[in-house]
Amino acid sequence: MSLENLPDRDRREDFVYFPMPKEPKGNGVSKYVKRRLPAFSLIHLLADLQRVEKSMTWLITAVGVGFGLLLVSSMFAGEHSALARVTVYWHSEGSGANAAWNGARLRDGHCAVDPRKIPYGSQVVFHDTECVAVDTGPDVVNRKAARWCGRSPAERNAIVIDRFFDTKQNALAWAKANPHFMVVQVCTPDTATGGPAR
Repeated sequence: MSLENLPDRDRREDFVYFPMPKEPKGNGVSKYVKRRLPAFSLIHLLADLQRVEKSMTWLITAVGVGFGLLLVSSMFAGEHSALARVTVYWHSEGSGANAAWNGARLRDGHCAVDPRKIPYGSQVVFHDTECVAVDTGPDVVNRKAARWCGRSPAERNAIVIDRFFDTKQNALAWAKANPHFMVVQVCTPDTATGGPAR
């Protein structure tokens, strides 16, 4: 009798069915002989399966955590794009004099960022120029401009970059000629081709 034709009542989970060689003058249908597995074998098999399951769970967890750390680290190492609400500022009384990062005098080509998201010294590439992240401010960190004028969830969650200009006239002219939100490229210090502006 073939295994497929074995009645369900004769099938036992604690038996292993071994195919027997075809008889020389038989009908060509393999015969099966059933042998009981020792009880201790089943117990050990179950324990082995549980260990494998636990190992796979740990492996999947470790891979997931590792991938998450890789994504987080990529925000601080390498090059990535980001949607940003770009604002402008200039020299004025009480602000716009020196960089928060290194105390250097601010000039064209500098910008303010949230250093927790864009490390100081990073290059921020706009469509028309590259700036160096050297400054910060409370409105940049709390993303006030993005939260107030963002029309979509992506815009409201965008980072804020405050681009510095030497004069108020140049700052306002640039802001008028460009969209409030744009995608910028961020190159962190380990990949930036140039060093931080001093």
